[in-house]
Amino acid sequence: PDAHLSYPNSKIKIFTKENEKYGYYVLTNILADEVKEYFDYLREHNIHHAVIEISSPGGSLFEGQRIVSLISEWQSQGNIVETRCLSFAASAAFLIFVAGDKGKRLVSPEAQLMWHELWTFKMFSLDTPSSTEEQSRILRHLQDTLNHWLVTRGKLKKGELDEKIRGIKELWMSGRQAKEIFGFADGFIK
Repeated sequence: PDAHLSYPNSKIKIFTKENEKYGYYVLTNILADEVKEYFDYLREHNIHHAVIEISSPGGSLFEGQRIVSLISEWQSQGNIVETRCLSFAASAAFLIFVAGDKGKRLVSPEAQLMWHELWTFKMFSLDTPSSTEEQSRILRHLQDTLNHWLVTRGKLKKGELDEKIRGIKELWMSGRQAKEIFGFADGFIK
């Protein structure tokens, strides 16, 4: 890393390879403000290649969607987002991994990735048939939106993805399977 730079937090570093600078950020928690801070820092230093290493079990759907939107905005400005998974990217972290530029989504062959149906958790709630029907309608809408987007990032068809996660099933895949079978990864980390 460039020793003279003052980093906003310990998860951000700047590296130089073959006279090109690139940012490196390790995402362990699904915190959109940290990712925004990372991209702002890269803009400030005129760096156009962002690497996001993901090692996370996931988190809030809406924080994850915000991060995907921040990545999309960064890419729309002609910048590169390379995502890497050396260990684990599940749930919202999986969404973030597949949001990387196609051709720049790299995995360890032994890494584990997972996508599932959305979950909710409520303690001490009072529900009626009408309220649970409405909650189900909203969850189905969110799930459908995410699955439609995910199939644009891999090889599965929408119905195939829906079937693989319906109910409490989870779609687990190794990094090798993510690349060779499902198309959610593009290459292996060397």
